[in-house]
Amino acid sequence: MAVLLRPEVPPEDYLAVSLRLARRLESALRERVDAVTVLNDAPLRLQYRVLRDGVTLHVADDDARVRYETTTHPMAMDFELKAAALDEMILAAHAEGRR
Repeated sequence: MAVLLRPEVPPEDYLAVSLRLARRLESALRERVDAVTVLNDAPLRLQYRVLRDGVTLHVADDDARVRYETTTHPMAMDFELKAAALDEMILAAHAEGRR
């Protein structure tokens, strides 16, 4: 489960908000919710995966969602190209015993 918080929510409140949302979801779903990831400070690769594979359950501000997606998706795609090459280099170095 992931959530994009409004910009006015200070980063120091992200953990408390995430835990509060997890508790509310557990209560509503009547099953354990391990984590609610705050996308505002999540690693770019995770944000990309959420955009690519996630299912939107609720949107409170569609304009903000569109701004987030149209900003994050191109950045993530650019990063993914570079990161994939670095991943290959690291795996090759590890296979050769250099790591």
